[in-house]
Amino acid sequence: MKTKVIIKEQKTYNLEEIEKHVKSIFDELLEDKLQRIHTILIKPNLLGAFHPDKAVTTHPIVLEAVIKRLHDTGKSVIVGDSPGGTVAISKVWKETGIYDVCNKYNVPLIDLSKEGIVTIKTDVTDFYISETVMNCDAVINIAKLKTHSLMVYTGAVKNFYGVIPGLYKTEFTNSTQIQMIFLMFCQSFMKLLTRK
Repeated sequence: MKTKVIIKEQKTYNLEEIEKHVKSIFDELLEDKLQRIHTILIKPNLLGAFHPDKAVTTHPIVLEAVIKRLHDTGKSVIVGDSPGGTVAISKVWKETGIYDVCNKYNVPLIDLSKEGIVTIKTDVTDFYISETVMNCDAVINIAKLKTHSLMVYTGAVKNFYGVIPGLYKTEFTNSTQIQMIFLMFCQSFMKLLTRK
C-alpha cells in the first residue's frame, strides 16, 4: 500500500493561510473518502495543559481550520482525546485553547477516557480503545510535530496513543521501554485503526 504525504510550509498560525492548506490537502487526499462518511472524530494532540505558545500540543488554529473544512462538507464532527497525565482534562482543554474553538463551532469535546472501552486483541497485546473511536466513521489525526523520547520521531503515529483511555496508556508505555517493542506496538496499533 502506497501512502501519499503532503507537506505545506507555514511559518505562522494564520487561520486564512492554514485554511487554504487544509482545503488543498482535503481536496487532494480526502475528497472521495469524505463522501462516504458522516461522523468524524478529530484527534488532536493534547498531551497536557500547555499554552499553544509552548508548541507541545495541537495548535487551536489548526484544529479550527479542520473543523471549518469538515463543517463546509456537512460532516458531523467530534473532537476527542485522552491525555495520560493526572491533570484535569478540563484544564487541558482550556489551557490549550481547544475548548474555545470547539465552543465557537458547537463541536462536542469528548474525554475519550469516559466514553466506554472496547477491548481489541492483536498479535502484540490487547488494546483498550475508547468506544467513541470505534463508533465514528473516520478519525482525523492532527498530531503535533515534535520528537519522542523512545523513538526520536514518530510522525503522527504516536498521537493515536490518545485513543487508549486514561492511564491504560502508562501500562503499555511501561511494558514497551525498548525501542523495537515500542515500534512494533505502534505499527500494530496503526493497522488496527486503519481497518475503519
